[in-house]
Amino acid sequence: MKRLKIIITVSLLCLLYLIGLGAVSYFELDFVIIGVFAELLTIPVVLAVLVLFGFGLVKYFISKDHRKQYLGVGFLNLLSICWMVFMTYSI
Repeated sequence: MKRLKIIITVSLLCLLYLIGLGAVSYFELDFVIIGVFAELLTIPVVLAVLVLFGFGLVKYFISKDHRKQYLGVGFLNLLSICWMVFMTYSI
């Protein structure tokens, strides 16, 4: 159960990071420190979202208990993936 809380927290942080990245792009904030963190964190966050999405789906089909929580993890990461696709095509 503790591992599930960590996975949900990481998924939420990834989603918030991607929303923040979209806000920075939309409002055209051009600070060097934001650009440095964006360059350093974007690829690891995208990889984490993809891995956690796959993990959530696999655990949903394998696990007998906590199925709703793993479905929530998968949905949360699917939301992150949809946000990335939306931001890619809207710019």
